[in-house]
Amino acid sequence: MRDYFHPMNKHILKFDCNNDIEKIRFNHYIMRKVNKNKMNGDLPSGYFSITRRSASVDLNLAKSSVDKLVKYFEETEIIELVENGTRKNKCSVYRYLIPENLKTQNKPKIETIDATIKLREFKDFNDVIKTEDNPIGETSNEPSKKDNINTYIKIYTSVIGYLNNKAKKNFKPNTKKTMSLIRARLNEGFVEEEFFKVIDTKCKQWLNTNMEKFLRPETLFSNKFEGYLNEEYIQKDNLDNIEPWSVEFEF
Repeated sequence: MRDYFHPMNKHILKFDCNNDIEKIRFNHYIMRKVNKNKMNGDLPSGYFSITRRSASVDLNLAKSSVDKLVKYFEETEIIELVENGTRKNKCSVYRYLIPENLKTQNKPKIETIDATIKLREFKDFNDVIKTEDNPIGETSNEPSKKDNINTYIKIYTSVIGYLNNKAKKNFKPNTKKTMSLIRARLNEGFVEEEFFKVIDTKCKQWLNTNMEKFLRPETLFSNKFEGYLNEEYIQKDNLDNIEPWSVEFEF
């Protein structure tokens, strides 16, 4: 079910069914938003937008109560603020946190295919995305530059998240070099699923070998990308598990 519904934060299990009704309702409310977004793809997976006013109306709570709930959920590391609402865009954007992306964990952070980079950290798109480039999925109704940028953000975060998860790395999807490499391959006509295939192939070949250090964007998404894509990885037989063949003869 993980592919369809976002996992629940473990702190929710500590809520008391009698005394924490508002917290349980609020968690259900924001998880509905997360999963609705997961289906619609309006934001990276795990993210949701909210306004205090709409939450107050939907939950039949005072705005001050909603403020307290939001503050509590942030302090308890159930949600994390990504973008604060402005006059132009009244919605605030949050990320719903699960164990693999909690910021206080001591173990190394392992990115997942779910977008784990804050939207505000993507800067200077003009250096990577040029207006004269053909937009992804161009149709007769050409998308706006803003829509085009949002499309690339989702691809950068998805591809690098997949690489981090498979190779147990911690690359950032918003570095100029990484964005440029992925962008170049997209301009050549490759699609997101082909990035996943290359990552799968090279991880099977290189993980736990002296080539593991090359499981990185500058190697995988370079001009050798098409060659990697057309490789077929053949699993070698595990000879260690083969038992000696014992032949018995009857005399």
